[in-house]
Amino acid sequence: MDVQTHLPLKHHFLQKLPSEEFTTEIFLKEDLLRDVEFFIKIKSLGSSFVLITDSVIEKLYSEAVIQSFGVQNIPLDQIIISTDEQYKTRETKAYIEDRLLELRKGRDTVLIAFGGGVVSDITGFVASTYCRGIPYVTIPTTLLSMVDASIGGKTSVNIGPYKNMIGTFYPPKILAMDPQFLNSLCDIQWRNGTAEIIKYGLIADAEIITTLTDKFTQWQKRDLLLVTEITKKCIEIKCNIVSKDPKEKGLRRALNFGHTVGHAIESLENYTLGHGDAVAIGMCMESYISMSLGKISAQDLSKILNLLVMFKFPLKLSKKISLDNLEDLMSLDKKSTAEATRFVILQGIGNVDSCHGAFCRSVNHSLLKEAFEWVNSL
Repeated sequence: MDVQTHLPLKHHFLQKLPSEEFTTEIFLKEDLLRDVEFFIKIKSLGSSFVLITDSVIEKLYSEAVIQSFGVQNIPLDQIIISTDEQYKTRETKAYIEDRLLELRKGRDTVLIAFGGGVVSDITGFVASTYCRGIPYVTIPTTLLSMVDASIGGKTSVNIGPYKNMIGTFYPPKILAMDPQFLNSLCDIQWRNGTAEIIKYGLIADAEIITTLTDKFTQWQKRDLLLVTEITKKCIEIKCNIVSKDPKEKGLRRALNFGHTVGHAIESLENYTLGHGDAVAIGMCMESYISMSLGKISAQDLSKILNLLVMFKFPLKLSKKISLDNLEDLMSLDKKSTAEATRFVILQGIGNVDSCHGAFCRSVNHSLLKEAFEWVNSL
């Protein structure tokens, strides 16, 4: 991955995957909607443009976005969808496709995903299949989407309680981020992104954990320079991993640390629990498994737990979650085999166990039960 840094708060990346078809140009810039270079790149992708956003972001930012595109002579049609995870469905995908047909959009169309992970996931999925594939651009407005969901080209919808079960690998042509969009985030959304950043620190760069700990107050105050610095690190980590394993055959599975348990918890809570809160519980449980396997020390486990407590993650499982229903949902996790659910295992803080190239492994029921009971005792 090439990284070119121009000015403070103005970063430009190329995420290069194995074929030219899968190259994403990444902008991380303040005042993105005034950046001429960004709009020149968008204009090169097609001749008809559709903004896809959610009902919350539409009220906050859509007017400004449409005006900014208009100044650059890029007229935008708009499709608005519901924002919540429970609406990331085949029905919503069909609704977007029907609206595109009503607008008489063809292969010269470029979709602009403007919102959080739900919007980017479903817009990417639509783009990958509409007219057998059209380009799309992602402008994330949440921390979670900036550091994780928008990078790497995973697109998907949920089927009932089963998260991300249908989708494609189809990266955006452009990923454009402006940290100023984060000013509108509520505390739950902020924790959603913070959990993913902690994950990056645990699996790939212990310095991220140190920075978050040392600059806790600045982070909670959403200091723009600090947020941009850490976001840039996370982008670099994910681009590096995805470029080596775009279709998640091995190394990319490391990015799912905490998510095997976390996604199951989200589903069992009917998405009323924030993604970050669910993943934090998942990271606790999977860290305990890592310790029990002798891959991290008890001191490391304590450090991870204390960090999550410091960032105010609610680590209690609700009474509706039993080990049986958790195991049932985890059995359809995308890392699972016919024989067993598999988990990403830490190898100390800042690394993962390669597990002979699989980057995940199964654990026996008794250890899973022990980890579940430990989390329940917190």
